Amino acid sequence: QGAALISPAVAAPGAACCHAASPLVLVRWRATMSEAKARFEQALKVLNFNDRCHELSKLGRELRTACGSDVSKLQTILEGLAGDPAAGAPAFVEQARLLVAKGAHCPGIAQKLLDHPSQAVRFLAVRGKGLLQPEEARAAFLSADSSLKLKKFLLKSPSLLVDKEVLDHAWQIFGEKDKQRCWGLLVHGATRGTLTEELFENWINEHDGMSAWMEREGGKGLLGLAQLAQRFPNTMVRMVEKGIFEYAWYWAKDILAKSPILVLRSVLVFHAEGIGPKKGYDPLDRHQNFHDTLASWGWRHKPELMLEICNDMMELDTSRGADDLIGLAKILMSVTSTRYYLTLNAKLKLLRDMWEQVPDARKEDNEELACQFVTLIPNGAEVSRIVDACWMFAGGVGRASRQKLLVGEEKSLKLTKFLKTFASKLPPDEAVAQFLQVLKEYDASQDTYQHFQSSVCVSKDGKHDELMRIVFAKYLEIVEGDDAAVKAAKLFQQLEQDAKSRDVIQSSFDLLLEFLGEKMEPKLFAQVVARMGRLEKQSREKDSVIPPATLPIPVTWVRLVKLQDAAPPHAAFLLQVLRSGTGERDLLGAMMAHYGQRFFWDVLAHVLQYGEGQELLDIKPPLVPNFDALKEIDVSSIPRASSEEPTGGSRRILRRGSTETFSQYFSSMGDAKKKVNSKAPCDREAGYLELIKLCVKDNESAKAWNDLLPYLLQRFGAEQEAQRGVIVRGILTSLKTEMWHDVLKHLKNLWKLCAKARESANYSQAWVDGGRAVVKMELQKWPATAPGAAVEVSELCEFGLEVSKCEDNLPGMLVDCCKAKDQPLEGVAFESALGWVLQTAVPLTSEVGLPLSSFWAALDKLCDCGKGDKWSARDLWERYPCVSTHWRKLLEQGANQKNAEFILVKVLDLLRSSQSKFAPKGSNPALVPQGKKSPCRGAKPLAIGYWWEPLECAEYKAAVRALFGQMESGELPPKEASELLARRVEALALRAMHRAPPPGKTDKAYHDDLSRREPEWMTRPRRRRLRCEKLKESQEEAGSTGLPCRFWVNSQEWDLPRHHRSQPLPWSMYHIRDSVAAEEVRTLAKLLPQGGRQVMWQIVEVASWVAGPEISNVIGAAIAKLDPKFEGMARCIARHYPYLNSAMTKGEQLTGSSDLLTPLLELWLLEDGPRDERVAELMKRNDVEYLLFFGTSFSRHLSNARQEWLHTCLQKLRAPDSQAPEFYHYTRRGPILRQIAQLRGGSKKGFRHMLNTPEGLSSDGFPIAVQMYLWHPETQTEFLEKGLQSTDSTSLALIPRAEHADSVAFVRQVLDRYPCEQSVKEAADIWGWEVIQAAGAYSNLHSEVERRFSQLQPPPAVDAVDDMQVEALLTALGRADDAAKALKVLGAYAGKVKQAKEAVTKMIAQVSPPRARNLLRDVMLARKSGVGLQIAGLNMILDLRIPNPLELYRATWRKGFCQRDVAAKILAKVTTSPQFAAEDIQEFFDTLQKVDVDKRAYIADALLDELIAQPEWAAPFLPEVVGNFAMLNGLTSKAVTALLGTNANPTEVLKALCQVIRVSRLASRTPPEKKSGGKVTLLKDLGAVAKVDSCRRQLADLASKAKIDESDPAALLAYIDEALQTWEEAEMEKRKVGEVVVHESGFLDMVLQLWSKLLRTSGTSDEWLNTMLHMYRTLGGMPGFPLSLDNLARWVTARALALDFGPKAYDSFLQVIGTFFCRLLDEALKVEDDDKERAKAGDEGYRKMSNLARSTGHKLLFNRWADLLAHGCAESETAVLLALCPEDQKLELAKGLVTK
Repeated sequence: QGAALISPAVAAPGAACCHAASPLVLVRWRATMSEAKARFEQALKVLNFNDRCHELSKLGRELRTACGSDVSKLQTILEGLAGDPAAGAPAFVEQARLLVAKGAHCPGIAQKLLDHPSQAVRFLAVRGKGLLQPEEARAAFLSADSSLKLKKFLLKSPSLLVDKEVLDHAWQIFGEKDKQRCWGLLVHGATRGTLTEELFENWINEHDGMSAWMEREGGKGLLGLAQLAQRFPNTMVRMVEKGIFEYAWYWAKDILAKSPILVLRSVLVFHAEGIGPKKGYDPLDRHQNFHDTLASWGWRHKPELMLEICNDMMELDTSRGADDLIGLAKILMSVTSTRYYLTLNAKLKLLRDMWEQVPDARKEDNEELACQFVTLIPNGAEVSRIVDACWMFAGGVGRASRQKLLVGEEKSLKLTKFLKTFASKLPPDEAVAQFLQVLKEYDASQDTYQHFQSSVCVSKDGKHDELMRIVFAKYLEIVEGDDAAVKAAKLFQQLEQDAKSRDVIQSSFDLLLEFLGEKMEPKLFAQVVARMGRLEKQSREKDSVIPPATLPIPVTWVRLVKLQDAAPPHAAFLLQVLRSGTGERDLLGAMMAHYGQRFFWDVLAHVLQYGEGQELLDIKPPLVPNFDALKEIDVSSIPRASSEEPTGGSRRILRRGSTETFSQYFSSMGDAKKKVNSKAPCDREAGYLELIKLCVKDNESAKAWNDLLPYLLQRFGAEQEAQRGVIVRGILTSLKTEMWHDVLKHLKNLWKLCAKARESANYSQAWVDGGRAVVKMELQKWPATAPGAAVEVSELCEFGLEVSKCEDNLPGMLVDCCKAKDQPLEGVAFESALGWVLQTAVPLTSEVGLPLSSFWAALDKLCDCGKGDKWSARDLWERYPCVSTHWRKLLEQGANQKNAEFILVKVLDLLRSSQSKFAPKGSNPALVPQGKKSPCRGAKPLAIGYWWEPLECAEYKAAVRALFGQMESGELPPKEASELLARRVEALALRAMHRAPPPGKTDKAYHDDLSRREPEWMTRPRRRRLRCEKLKESQEEAGSTGLPCRFWVNSQEWDLPRHHRSQPLPWSMYHIRDSVAAEEVRTLAKLLPQGGRQVMWQIVEVASWVAGPEISNVIGAAIAKLDPKFEGMARCIARHYPYLNSAMTKGEQLTGSSDLLTPLLELWLLEDGPRDERVAELMKRNDVEYLLFFGTSFSRHLSNARQEWLHTCLQKLRAPDSQAPEFYHYTRRGPILRQIAQLRGGSKKGFRHMLNTPEGLSSDGFPIAVQMYLWHPETQTEFLEKGLQSTDSTSLALIPRAEHADSVAFVRQVLDRYPCEQSVKEAADIWGWEVIQAAGAYSNLHSEVERRFSQLQPPPAVDAVDDMQVEALLTALGRADDAAKALKVLGAYAGKVKQAKEAVTKMIAQVSPPRARNLLRDVMLARKSGVGLQIAGLNMILDLRIPNPLELYRATWRKGFCQRDVAAKILAKVTTSPQFAAEDIQEFFDTLQKVDVDKRAYIADALLDELIAQPEWAAPFLPEVVGNFAMLNGLTSKAVTALLGTNANPTEVLKALCQVIRVSRLASRTPPEKKSGGKVTLLKDLGAVAKVDSCRRQLADLASKAKIDESDPAALLAYIDEALQTWEEAEMEKRKVGEVVVHESGFLDMVLQLWSKLLRTSGTSDEWLNTMLHMYRTLGGMPGFPLSLDNLARWVTARALALDFGPKAYDSFLQVIGTFFCRLLDEALKVEDDDKERAKAGDEGYRKMSNLARSTGHKLLFNRWADLLAHGCAESETAVLLALCPEDQKLELAKGLVTK
C-alpha cells in the first residue's frame, strides 16, 4: 500500500467532515475508508497474536498520518471499522479496533466501549495508554451507571486523575471490604502527580479505618511506599512517628535524597524503628540494622546534619543522649565506604565537632564521657590532631575533674583509663612527651610510670628503649619515702626485663646505683648480669634485632661484689680476673679478646653466686654458667681402649675383654648327625632340628650354615615328605634374613628341589615369608643411583621375588622401609627404589591388558611413604619423574576394549574424587598460596588450581583418540561405545565443575551461589531469571533446581503413568558447555546412524549434562530419526507387553519408560534463543501435529508465540469419535490436548503449578494458568471441537475461557444433553498396566507395535452430564468474558444450582448498573427464580447502586404474594436504607397486615433479625410496627430487643414500649384458667416483659442512648410512669403473698437516671422546677421514701454538671435546684422539736424515720448540694447553703467545699 493510505494532500486541515468536501475529496475519502476497512479485515485474519497486533498498530499510525489533526475524521474511520453498530461487534473485533485507535492516538473510541459486554474490551479501553481521556476516566469512575468491575479497572487506569471526590467515592465503594484498592489509588495519584501532599495526609486522617488498616499492614503489605516517599516525604515521616508503619531502607533513602534531616532526626533523636537494607543488597541475606545504616549514611553524606542531630540529642534527651551520642560516634569510626571515603583526620575532626555539641553543663565532671570519646579517636590519624583532641576532651571536664581524668584523685593516684587510651593512640615518643607534659602539672602513680615504661615504650628491636630510661629517670626524681628503694628496684626490674638495649640497661642501672647510694641488692645485680649476658649472646646470632652495645664494659660494677667468707678459692680467683683490667696485656682483656664480652658476663654471674649483701626483693636466682663442673670429673674412671687384636683359628673369637670362645656347631655336630642316621623318623626330625639350632647358636653362623646346608640338601632327596617339610621350614624360619646372601647358592638349590617336590604347597608359605623379608631387606639398603640411570637389582633380591611372588606387595614394603626408625629410605635411594617398585609392581606387559588401575592403586599405597602428613599422588608425580614416565609408558602400550572403561571414565573419576588429597592439608585445592611446600620433603611449590596433569599428557590423549577411532570403526559395538561416551561426558562435566571458588568462599557457598554468577564452563538456557526477595523463596527455588537436569532424566519425570503427573524440566538450572566434551559429542554423532534406540538414550544422558551447538545438532538428528506416531502408540501399549517394552526402554529394562521422544524434544527446545528456529524446522515435518503430545516445550511455544502453527496442528488432529482412536486419545498415557490451553508462564501460578495439581484445577475448582486470549477465534473454535469434547471438570471449566469463539453456544450443547450417564465405565485402576503378554517374538518392531495398538481397547470417553458436570460448567461460566451471553444460560439454572447462583451474582457485578437492572429483573428476581437467587438479587440492588431500586422491590413484592423469605428481605432492605421516604415504603406494611397470621409472624421474625442487625431505622413508623410485632406469638422478646437496639426515632420507640408494657401488665393479670390454646406462649412472653428484671434492662438500655435526650418529654414521662407502676404492682403482689419486701434502690436509681433526661438545656426555670416537683410527689407515695430523695438529688446534680449550659442559664439552673433542695429540707427532710420529743418517748418507728430524714438531709447539704456548688456558682447560692447548715457544722461544710 505504500507508506500511507492516502497522500497528505487529501487530509486537508480545513476539511472537518467528508460531506463538506469537494467531489474529488469525497471519492478519495470513501476510498480511504474502504481501504482501511480492507486492511483491518485482513489484519483480523492473521493468526499470530504478535503479528496481528503489529499490523493493527501500523494501520493506526498510517491513519493518523493520513488524517492529520482532524480527529473527527479519524473517529469516523475507526467507527466504520466495526461494521454495523446496531448489530454490535464481537469482542475480538472491538479489541482490534482499540489497538488501531491506540496506534492512531485517537480519543473518544474507548469511552464508547466502557459499557461493552466483554470484560476484555473494557479492560483494554480503560488500561490502554492514550485511549481514555482524564475527564472521561473521572466521569466514568464517578458515574452511577458504571459497574463495580469497571471501577476496579479504572482505579489503575493511567488516565484517572485523583482528587478528593475520586478518593471519597472509592472509599464509599471499596473502603469497607477492600482498603487495598483505596491505598493503590493513593499511590497511583501520587505517582501521576495529581495528588497533593495536603490532600493525601488530610484524607487519611479523616478516614480512621484507613489508618487502622495501614497500621495493621505495618508497611510490609503496602505497595508504593517508595513513590510516596519521593512525593510526600514529610507526610511519610509523620506516619512513621505516629506508628502507622516502620521505616524501610528501600523507600527511606528516597526521603534522604531530598530531606535527610526528617529521617535523621526521626530515627536518631526520637528512636523511630525501621528495617535496613540487606547485606550487599542481596535478596537472600538478612536485613541490616536500620539505625546503624542510617547513621553511616549520614556521616558519609551529611556530616553537618549529623552534628545538628548530636546537638538535638543532648538538648532533648538527658537520659539517653550521651549513650546515643557515643553510639553515633562509634558508627562514625566504623565507616569504611570506598565510595564516600572518610579519612582518619576527617573522622577525628567530626569527633571533635561532636564533643563541641555537648553542652558545658553535660561535660562538667563527666569523666566517663571524656574517656568514651578518647577511646573513639581513630588510630593512624595525624599525631598533632590526636594530641589536640585529647587535650580538648580533658579540658572540657573542668579544672577539678581534669586531674582525676589524667592521673586520678590527689589522695589516690592511679593509672587512669583516659591517660592509658591517650598513650595508645600516639607513637611511643609522642606518648612519653605528653606524659612528661602531664607530670608538669600533676604527680602520677607508680603503675602509671610502669605502664609508660613497659607497655608504651616496649619494642621487639629496642627502638624505644631510650624512652624507658627517660621515664625511669623521671621516676627516680619524684619517688620518696621509706620504701623508695624497693619501688625504684621494682621499676628497674621491669625495665631490665623489657629492654633490648644493653646501653639502656647499663645506664639505667647506673642511675639506680646512684639513687641507692652505691648499694645493690645481690639478686637484682645477678639478674641484671644474666640479662646482659643473654642479650650479648643473642646479638651474635644471625638476623638478630638486638641493638649493638656502644658503652664500654662496666667493669666498675665489680666493686659492688663482696664475696662470702665461705666462698671457694676459684671464685676469689675469678674475681681477681675481673679486676685485672681490660687492657691487651691484662688477663681480663686478653680473655675478652679471645672469647668476647660474653666471658665477662659469665664470669661475673658465676662470682655473684658467692656474693653477699642486703636483699630487698624476692627474686628467683637466675641461671648462671657452672664453672664448678670440672670438680665432678673423675679422670681415673675413663676406660682405656684395648690394643689386643683377636687371633686364632676359625673356631675361636676374641671379644672385648680378651675372652676366648670356641664354635659350638663344629664341636657338637657329630652327636647330632648320629641322630640323623637313625631309622626312626621322629629321631631324624629331632636331629635335623638340633643341627639347625647349633647353626643358629654358633658364633660363626655363616661358616656353620655353609657346612650344614650341603649336608641337608644331600639328605633332602632321600627323606619322606614330612621330614622334608621339617627340613625346609626349619631352615627358612631359623636362617636370618641377612645371612641369605652368604648361603644364596645353597638356597637356590634347595628352592629347585622344593619346586619339583609334590608336596611343595605344604611349605610354600615359608618360602613366601622368607622371600618377602629378603626383598624388604634389599629395599632397605637400596643403592643410590642417579635419576634416569639403569637400576641394577641384586641377585638376592631377584631370588626373593622369585620365591615370594610379592610384586603386588612391593609398594607396601617400600612404605615400611621409609617408615623405619633406623636408617629410613630417603633421598636418591628412595627415588631409585620407587622407580624399580613401579616397574616391577606395574609391568609394562601383561596378559590381562594394561594394568592402569594397578598403577594408581600402587600410587595410593606409596602415598604413605611421607613422614607426618600423608603424601598424595600429585606429590609423587611432581617430586619423582619416574612416576609420570611410567604412566606414559603404560599408555604407550595401546588402548583396547579391556582398558577402555578405565581410560575414558574411571581415571577421571579417580582424579576428581581425590582432588582434596592433592593440596596441603586443610586448604582448598585451588587456594594453595605460592611458595607453600607440599607434604613431600623437598618438593617444589604446588601450582594453583586443581591437578589434572596425568590426563593432559600426549600419550593419554592419543589413547583416547585411539578408542574413539575404534568406536567409529565398529570395533567397539555402538551400544557399549555410546554408554562409555555418556559416562565420559559425565566425568568431564564434573571435572569442569571442579573449578576454584573465589577467595573467601567455601565450596558449598560457591556452588550455592551459581545462580548469580556464571563461570566459563556454565551455560544457562533461560534468558530471564526468577527473582527471590525472601530467603524462604530462594530455598524453595533452590530445592527444585540442580546441576543439571540429572534427577529429571534419571527418574524419568516425563513418565505420566508412573508418576501420575508430567513434570517439566526445572526452570532455573544450568548445563556444562559442550566444548568440554566436543570430541566425545562428535563421536556420539557418528554412532547415531549405525546405532539404535540405546544410542539415542545415551544421547539423552549426554544432553542432560552438557549443552551447546554440538549436542544440539546430535539431538536434532536423533529427533529426525524418530516417528512420533510410533512413539505415541508404543507409549500406550509397551507395558502391556513387556517383551516390547524392554526393546524400547533405556538399558532394555522391563519396567522403564519407552517414551524416548519426550526427553529429546524437551532438551532440544530448552534454550530460549534458538527455540523458535528449531520449532520452525519441526514444522516442516508431515507428522508435526503429534509432537504436541510429547512434553510441554513444543506446545507451549506454539500456544504463546506461534499461534498460526498451533492452528495448523489443530486442523490436522482428530476429535474422539467412532473412528479408530489415535494414541493421544488415551488420556492416562501422556499429555492431553486440553493442556495446551494451560501453558501460561509464571513460577507460582504457571503451567508448572498446573502440572503438579490434580486435573490442573485450583482449590476452588478453576483452571490454572489459562492462556487462550492470544489465540485467534478460528483457533479457539478448533480447540473447542477437538480438545474439549470431554465432560471432565477441567474441560468444562475451560470451555467458557475461549472468549473469542462461541463458547456459550458450546455450553448450551453440553447442557442440552443433561441428564446423560457415562457411556463406558472406566477401570478401577485408571493408571494400571495389565500385562497382556509377557513374552513374544517379532520380526519388525514397528509392525508389532502397530498391531498391538490396533488390538487395544478404545479409550473410555468421559461424556456423562449429570448434576456434578452441570455445576462445574455453570461455575466456570461465571468467568466468561461476555457476561450478557453467559447470563442467558445461567438464568435458566440459577434457581436450581447453587454454583449457578454464585456465578450469576459474580457476573452481574461486572456489567453497568442500567444493564444489571434488567438482568436482575429478568434473571434473578423473576417469579420462577429460586428463593436463594431472589434474595441474592435483592442484596445486590443496593450494593450495585441500581437506579430506581424501589420499583424492583415493588415488582418482587407482588402485593405481599411473594415467598415469605423474599418478603422479609424486601422489608429489611426498604426499612434500613435511608434513601427511601417513609410514605414510599408505607404501602409494604399496609399490605403486610392483610397477610395471614402465620406468614406475617414468619416475615416479622426475619425482619426483626434484620432490624436488630441494622439499628439505624429510617422510617419513623417502624417502632409502632415493631410494637405490633410484639403481639405476635413468640416475637415479644425479639420485638422489645429490636426497639431497645435502635438509635433512631426515640419518641416513637418510647410510645411503642409504653404500649407493650401496658399490654404486658394486662397479660400478667390474666387468670391461669383463661390461658389456653395458642395464646399461652404469647401471654407468657408478654408477662415476662412486665417483670421488674425486664424493666430494669429496658431502663439501662434507654438511659445509655444519646438520642433519648431528643425524645418528647411527655412520651418519656409516660414510659417512666409505666415503669414505676409496674414496679409498684410487683411490690404489692409480694405483700399479698406474704413475702418480705426488701426495698430495691437499684430499680428506682435506674428510673431516676432515665428521668433526669427530662432536664434539658432547652427548658425554662419553671419547667425544670415543675419536673423535679412532679418526681418529688411521685416518690412520696413510693416505698423507700424519704431515702429515695437522696437518689433524686444525686441524679439532679449529675444532670446539672453534664449539661452544656451557658453562664446565665447555669446560674438559673442552680437557683432552681437550690429552691428545690430548700423545699426538700423544709418539707420531707425537716425534723421538728416535738418530733424529737416523740422519738425520746419511745416511738421506735418514728425514731427511725427521723434519723433517716436527718441523715438524708445531711447528705443533701454536704454531698449533693456542695458537690454542685464546688464547680462554681454565684455568692448568693453559697450563702443559702451556709444559712441552711447548722452552726456547729459550717466549718466542716466550708472545708468540704474548698477541698472539692
